[in-house]
Amino acid sequence: MVGKKGKIVLPLFDVVDTRQVKASTTKSYQIDVFARRQTITWLCECKYTKTKMGMNQVKKLERAADAAMREAAEMDANPPEIQMWLISTGGFTNTVLKYVQKRSDIYCSDHDQINAIFRFYGGNYDIPVF
Repeated sequence: MVGKKGKIVLPLFDVVDTRQVKASTTKSYQIDVFARRQTITWLCECKYTKTKMGMNQVKKLERAADAAMREAAEMDANPPEIQMWLISTGGFTNTVLKYVQKRSDIYCSDHDQINAIFRFYGGNYDIPVF
């Protein structure tokens, strides 16, 4: 993962899907990848373009995470431990990289890294960039 040191362990998720999150006081947010295992929830924002991901997408994912927390509270569910993951085949702006370095709850992966993960799990081609 860009900007992170040490080993990152992916949970063996029970649920992996796309999903809308919305609380009564928030907008609706489309989650590209919603993954859950018990109290751990990963929210992923994926961009498959040549353009570097900027802070607008980061802030959108943070608002989606807040909506997911509020949604859980409204359903009287246990509050999820949210891990955010930004995936961008175009890479990231320097502002995003500096921001993510300071946040333990946000990971980011560029084109090379997401392809390496894809190959590790059996993929045999490069993820396309549009």
